Amino acid sequence: MTPHCPKRLPGRIVLLLASLASLSAGCGGSSEAPSNTTSEPGSAPEAAAAPRSQPAPAAASSTGQRSRSEPASGPRLVFDETYVDFGEIDDTRPVQCEFFFRNDGTEVLEIARMKASCGCTTPELDRKVFEPGDGDSIRVDWDPRGLGLQSQSVTVFVKHEARPTILTVRARVTPRVRAVPNVIDFGTVQQNESKTVSIDLFGNPDGVKILRVTPKVAGSVTAVFVPGTGDGETTPFGQLEVKLLPRDRRGAFASAVLLTNLVVPEDKSDPYEYEFEVSLRASVHGVVVAEPDAFYVGRVAPKDTVDYPLRLRRPDGAAFQLEHAKLVQCNVPSLRLETQSGSDERGHFVELFIRGSVEDSMGLLRGSVNVLTDVPGDEELTLGVMGMIRD
Repeated sequence: MTPHCPKRLPGRIVLLLASLASLSAGCGGSSEAPSNTTSEPGSAPEAAAAPRSQPAPAAASSTGQRSRSEPASGPRLVFDETYVDFGEIDDTRPVQCEFFFRNDGTEVLEIARMKASCGCTTPELDRKVFEPGDGDSIRVDWDPRGLGLQSQSVTVFVKHEARPTILTVRARVTPRVRAVPNVIDFGTVQQNESKTVSIDLFGNPDGVKILRVTPKVAGSVTAVFVPGTGDGETTPFGQLEVKLLPRDRRGAFASAVLLTNLVVPEDKSDPYEYEFEVSLRASVHGVVVAEPDAFYVGRVAPKDTVDYPLRLRRPDGAAFQLEHAKLVQCNVPSLRLETQSGSDERGHFVELFIRGSVEDSMGLLRGSVNVLTDVPGDEELTLGVMGMIRD
């Protein structure tokens, strides 16, 4: 029996089938439809890799592909600038600036609050709710003090946004009047005694005239301006002489003297007045001296612990008896007063401690300690307690 053999195809048909197979392999052998390789004039082929600096295309939404010019989803606070440098200024007048912003998002934006870094800086905003595309400006008034480079900030909080925006103002401040030293410290003063201290004044004597000197607390000190012959730059143009009047009350004394000055602008515009303040401090004591003169607890974080000591002693080192001591009128009930006696190379002392933990809240810490001793003339003492609770 003769075996069956398939019929041989004609040569033309074999060549045609081979060509079709070659075309199929050239399309990648995929079952998907071939992609459209047509591109716009000047555009790169789709097979080329995009530069790393280019963002990835936005995902298509139900309304189609989102363009880059479309706003971000939700509210979005965008400022034109967040930093203003006033350059060289003096300290006789406040300066102002505006920070312009807009809502660059798709939903209503609400500014919850604004917080200045210092009381010398005041932000103002007429309204707090802004529709998409709407905007306004935050006006900042800044009354800088001190000498040299100064900066302050305003933190802007947006409702439902965790990260605030910080606006910064900066300037190099040159005071019209500068006191050296900048605080009059009478030091330790015996009860019912007076003490006089003088400090030098520097500045431009041609651009400022001291009109009057006024104690901030009447009856506590007397103060007078004594003109000098200096140029105000390397030598003082005058002195401020302040006399602490006898005080019956013991403890820390703090006040200030105000110098009212007439400023003559360099551009010959209208003169104007401004006040320059010099701080005063003293520690007034009797036979028993408190070191320091009060419980200056300072800054304490919420839920933190306070352990602040203060010593009572006589200048001659003689021993005395503490009859009674009590913490009163303290706005932090968890604090307590503890006492102990001791001695060192200076003699006998009694040590008092303010101790305890503070509450989980922020604000001023205030109170006083009433002390009773057996020392004639200093039987009763009152010591202040002061501090601040904040992060």
